[in-house]
Amino acid sequence: DDLVERKRQHTREMLRLLLVCLIFAIPALMVAMVLPAFPNVKRALMTRVVRDLTIHSLVLFVLVTPVQFGPGGMFLRAAWKAFRHGGGSNMSTLISIGTLGAYTFSVISMIRALARPAHGAGTESNAD
Repeated sequence: DDLVERKRQHTREMLRLLLVCLIFAIPALMVAMVLPAFPNVKRALMTRVVRDLTIHSLVLFVLVTPVQFGPGGMFLRAAWKAFRHGGGSNMSTLISIGTLGAYTFSVISMIRALARPAHGAGTESNAD
């Protein structure tokens, strides 16, 4: 009885996490893959917010961060636990390395975009 109830609770929790992922992942997929196919939307998404940081990058950052550290946090915690208790790796380690690598690369790219002068800045010519 107790085991069945725990399995039900676990299943409900996994479905809740799936729902959270879908709420953020479907819009992220649309912004990353579908909307740029429309020239006017792509132009709007590529609008710079600060320096070379675009709306596109900012929206994706806002959409993927909750998934990375919310539902994805269970993989990060499991990988950390495996590392702490003997350094063994498992599927959670693989998932964590892959997703953290991609996420970190994206964050670094955003930081670099913030550090660069706006595209085209300083390219004015002094034509007489």
